[in-house]
Amino acid sequence: MLASLSGGAGGEVARMSIRVRYAPDIEALWYLRNDLLGILVSVHGEGAAGASLDQITQLFHGQLPTRTTARPARAHAS
Repeated sequence: MLASLSGGAGGEVARMSIRVRYAPDIEALWYLRNDLLGILVSVHGEGAAGASLDQITQLFHGQLPTRTTARPARAHAS
């Protein structure tokens, strides 16, 4: 996650670097991905940001509880 921020500058990049560095556990890092994506889009553009996030997401496979990575069920309209 830190490597994906390289090349960026400014307060948002610095704050995200701190948040990633001091995240207490892997689950906290998982939830930082959306915020990271927003910053990566502004730093590297949408295509590169999406590719970076895809690579980062793969690193989490098998590392988190199922409840964290499972998609919520859709509500059915009656």
